[in-house]
Amino acid sequence: MNANELRLGNYVYFPFTKEVVKILGINAHENNGKIENSISFMNGLNLYCEQLEKLKAIDLSQEQLIDFGWETDCEKYDIICFINKKLDIDNINYIKNKKQFYWNCWENTKEIKYVHELQNLYFALTGEELVLPQNLI
Repeated sequence: MNANELRLGNYVYFPFTKEVVKILGINAHENNGKIENSISFMNGLNLYCEQLEKLKAIDLSQEQLIDFGWETDCEKYDIICFINKKLDIDNINYIKNKKQFYWNCWENTKEIKYVHELQNLYFALTGEELVLPQNLI
């Protein structure tokens, strides 16, 4: 996970407390001539600022996709197609044998591995935040 693929509001996993946290700040600072990135977030009443390397991306699952508002549209061979009826945009396909999600559109296909990637694509296409289910937060 790189700092340039994150934005405020993304959710990531903080292994130290074993909780999902919401990014409040993305920081860069110099340490002995090397640029290091850190992420600010609240955990309970505590404000943390941790090195990006200490945080983990949250793997996207079929169950989470359904929790986020997508529904199974069809399943053929090795592909499950998910749609979101609230959106007038293309679907998300899951390729079973590769265990990979793809945001599918006519011009290109974007692989989605993590929750923050889905959040970013959703925001870029709709201008709205993706509402995350309580069981993830």
